[in-house]
Amino acid sequence: MIRSIVQRRGIQNLYHFTRLTNLPGIVKNGLIPRKRLDASNIEHEVNDEDRHDKCEDGNCLSISFPNYKMFYSLRQGYRDVTWAVLDILVDLLWEKDCAFCFENASSKQVTCIPLENRKGADALESLFAEIPAMPTRAEMNIPDHFTTNPQAEVLVFDTIEPSYIKEIFLETLDPQKKDDLERQLQSYKISQRSSLFNYRTDWMHW
Repeated sequence: MIRSIVQRRGIQNLYHFTRLTNLPGIVKNGLIPRKRLDASNIEHEVNDEDRHDKCEDGNCLSISFPNYKMFYSLRQGYRDVTWAVLDILVDLLWEKDCAFCFENASSKQVTCIPLENRKGADALESLFAEIPAMPTRAEMNIPDHFTTNPQAEVLVFDTIEPSYIKEIFLETLDPQKKDDLERQLQSYKISQRSSLFNYRTDWMHW
């Protein structure tokens, strides 16, 4: 059922942003949930110290476009950090234990919903629902494969193995840096895609 929703909507990408310094550990060990990372001896730097979503056993992903509101806030708060965006296979949406949050996972509107009620096909569909008192998706020109709320999230309660990572994007990338990174990161494809570091075209509504 989840797979058919993904196919019907033309969803082809999941995204996770992280610090460039975390990439060697990620390509070696995968994306490991915060709770397991903190209990390990794997070197890592966290983006969100507080995790108000109370789901430290889950990885946070976005469907089709990064959560630009949170991403922008982090980049403004850590101006000396180089950031990367991971492009992840959508297959994990039906292959792993996932919860679907129609807006930011730490919002009161989401945390009041029992976790089990945020799983399954209906929960995934809720990410694409019309929002009362807001313009329609058509009026905001939101494509079928974009969630309605730009801060909608997927929580993945498992390690996301390196084999799920399709490509790694940076905002800017010169040829020498690209070669150095690809050698360092076991030949993962590194590309420049500045659009993923921007905002969605419907930004004025949010």
